[in-house]
Amino acid sequence: MLAAARELLVERGGDQFTLQEVSEQGKVSIGSIYHRFDSKEDLVRAVLGSAMEDIAAIERTTFIQVLKQADSLAAFVRGYVTSYATVLRDNATMMRLAMQQASTDPDSSRSGYQRSKDSADELARGILHFESEIVGDANAKANLIFPIIFATMARHLSLDTQDPMIQQQDLDQLVTGLANMIIAYLTTDIA
Repeated sequence: MLAAARELLVERGGDQFTLQEVSEQGKVSIGSIYHRFDSKEDLVRAVLGSAMEDIAAIERTTFIQVLKQADSLAAFVRGYVTSYATVLRDNATMMRLAMQQASTDPDSSRSGYQRSKDSADELARGILHFESEIVGDANAKANLIFPIIFATMARHLSLDTQDPMIQQQDLDQLVTGLANMIIAYLTTDIA
């Protein structure tokens, strides 16, 4: 039933489906759905929570691979920005829905905040792996990078809106420019 509800969420771009459709697509009875969930909202919350856990696992795996392969700060930043942009792009619908859910559901909001904080901390640790290449206050600079990347990518992919907009700028061009700006910031004597 979770898989069926997730497919319908992605297909419809929201919760515009009935539990009867979940029942039919998932080949489960309505009674089975209500046995596990009190309402459609609870089912949607569970699906989005599961999807965010899946995305976080992909993000962590990708982060580890990028860090292992990087032999310099520049290689790490380029690899990270590229892979993170790909994760967000590939999961844009679920991310958009989770962000919408978080705007009205305090539990989802807290969970999303914690996932974002974990991602930010992990990226800062990765950047600090190359601390000798950073000019200035390495900790302060490293901690500023994730919010910049996320805000840029969220805006480009319209994760913060109900109706995604088609962006004029090419994603690859944006990723390259963003990575280069971050590298310049980290390796230049500016606060």
